[in-house]
Amino acid sequence: RDPATVVDPELRLVFKHQGGYATLERADAAAAAQGGSGQDEPRFRPYDGLVHGVVYRLTRADFDKLVKKEGGYVVQPVQVQTYDGHVCTALAFVSNPLFKLPQEVSPTEQYLAKVREGAADNYLDPNYQAFLSGISTVTGAGLGAQYYNTPSKYMGYSFLLLVGLITVAFFAQH
Repeated sequence: RDPATVVDPELRLVFKHQGGYATLERADAAAAAQGGSGQDEPRFRPYDGLVHGVVYRLTRADFDKLVKKEGGYVVQPVQVQTYDGHVCTALAFVSNPLFKLPQEVSPTEQYLAKVREGAADNYLDPNYQAFLSGISTVTGAGLGAQYYNTPSKYMGYSFLLLVGLITVAFFAQH
């Protein structure tokens, strides 16, 4: 495992995954979603504008196990540069559009504590750790609708409505 940064400066860490979890998003996509011109600042601005993280080398079997545990994400290749200068392609978990929130939200205390702990345990840049420490959080209890207002929610409601209509039609025929 190696500390690294995402090479593409347009990729940002945002808290727009269902439940207030993190994902990567292009800066121009974030501005377009907010109706901006690309001049808007991200809600939580990193000190250098780069996303920092850790690159892990995994076996295929271990990676497949991880994919099964990460609900609502898709795997995308991302160019990263380790702190010692090595550039490689990593596979990153990015929100599936069905699980992506329309607006950024504050992460939960418990979730961000794990992110901060991982950053410290892997010796990420101290300035980036300070950035993570400056992100405001919310308690995990009683999250509002804005944390679950994703297309997958509406697909679930549509499915329930469809099942209800089929049930009514079945009983109406008999």
